[in-house]
Amino acid sequence: MGWLRVAAVALCLLSVAPAGAQSLYTVDVRQVDPSDFPTIKVYVAVHDEAGQPVPNLAREQFQLRENGRPVEIIDFKGSGSVPITMLLVIDRSGSMKGAKLTAATGAARVFVEQMRAEDRVALMVFSDSVGTAQPFTNDKAALRRAINAVQADGGTAWYDAAWASLDEINQQSGRRGVILLTDGVDNREGTGWLPFLGGAGSRRAFDELIDHAAQQAVPTYVIGLGERGSRGNDGIDESRLQKLAEVTHGRYYFMPGPDQLRALYADLSAGFQKEYEITFKSANPSNNGTWRDIDVIVGGAVGGMTGRGSSGYLETHVLNLRSNLLIALLLLLPLAGALLLPTWGRRVRTRAADRAPAPPADPLAPVRPARVPAFCARCGAALRPGAKFCGRCGRAVAQQP
Repeated sequence: MGWLRVAAVALCLLSVAPAGAQSLYTVDVRQVDPSDFPTIKVYVAVHDEAGQPVPNLAREQFQLRENGRPVEIIDFKGSGSVPITMLLVIDRSGSMKGAKLTAATGAARVFVEQMRAEDRVALMVFSDSVGTAQPFTNDKAALRRAINAVQADGGTAWYDAAWASLDEINQQSGRRGVILLTDGVDNREGTGWLPFLGGAGSRRAFDELIDHAAQQAVPTYVIGLGERGSRGNDGIDESRLQKLAEVTHGRYYFMPGPDQLRALYADLSAGFQKEYEITFKSANPSNNGTWRDIDVIVGGAVGGMTGRGSSGYLETHVLNLRSNLLIALLLLLPLAGALLLPTWGRRVRTRAADRAPAPPADPLAPVRPARVPAFCARCGAALRPGAKFCGRCGRAVAQQP
């Protein structure tokens, strides 16, 4: 029985954590905002091993690195003090009638009720077309009225809705994002003659949407409600919804039924409100259009909790078309001036000379006799001044004294 005692001792040793072992935080870099480059804002959520948000972490417990180089934190907002700006996007197509739309609007109301005074929310709805039902506001009553007015009808154009929502949210600043809910395949991908006739789907293709979304750097939290399907079939096109969430650094949620929607929206709201905002100056302030990796390290005392999260951002100022055009114009102005100024100056002088009055005649200047035209005595052709022979017949011309 000695082997049983050895096994029991080994089991006890394995069940006891070694002294000084560290537990791990889950560090989620939710958003990197380079809109004020070279000043960068990073929004971070920290959870413990049980998945609960960790509040009250101090500035000194965070370290940031950009492309592996430590950067100085110049501003810090603790958990619970970061305002959020969220755009709720709801599918109101005909397939949402009944329990789905009831659950979607009820979940949106839960999100609104959890808003703080400093938070702002807007409502966008879509079917065949896309519309803003309520612009950004902190007025809960106005948001409730807009949510209650949503009715289901028409087709599904969620590509256009996602495009419009990203353009809309990108006009806002700070911690911002989109929560987009849909239950179907975009009718652009439908079967039969519908897509060829213009249908009730999006004007933009999915690949166009993904290219556009990848440039926006605004997280989109995508919810697929109902049965899984595929292009041309009923149900959600899960692979495309996942792709949208992925390229925007958001997250995808599959909801097979409407019952869990309220809890999901409540959890999303609570999670957003417990994030940390960390501001730093880029270690590379050059506008060179490069990708920058961001690492966030969170640590406590020796033997305490620790964790690390990573993300990044694309320095896009050099890729901005308006900026490039402005820079090009500024660079071309001196060259254009050097090329055009002499010609312009000559034209100005010529026009000025044409407009200037003739100077008065000098009464003492000698008067030159007017030249009398000469003609050939043989053929009558006009002679050039000073000609010795006629250009027509060749006769010698008598020279005038």
